[in-house]
Amino acid sequence: MHERRSRQGRHIRRGFPVLATEAREGFGSGVFYGRLHPRLTALVGALPPGRGRRAFVFATSGLPEIPPAPYTRPVVRLLEGKGFTVDGSFSCRAFDTWAPFKLLGGLNKQRPNAGDLSAAREFAERQRDGRGPLA
Repeated sequence: MHERRSRQGRHIRRGFPVLATEAREGFGSGVFYGRLHPRLTALVGALPPGRGRRAFVFATSGLPEIPPAPYTRPVVRLLEGKGFTVDGSFSCRAFDTWAPFKLLGGLNKQRPNAGDLSAAREFAERQRDGRGPLA
């Protein structure tokens, strides 16, 4: 397999950075047409098996999630299929300028806000401390 080093000294394989063996790795992006960014999905799809590794997934979106089909579910399933244990996911609303909303100047101009950042901080602290996702 072709491997090289990036300018920052990280190993690169097939155009993707090789993940360090951290206690937990996070994967996230904004939501585009109801899904996380295609490059993130491609990155996760190209990862080697992650048996015993832990991960979390996060997203920002202009529109609210539909509870039975969260935006993060496809990436969570890809990670689980690679053998990762996914400890939770987090999402919040964000500024959105998708086609019809752009004509109106965008949706959620003040998002993420202090409440969103506080919730994200709490999620991150729970991940760091090994307490898992919020109930």
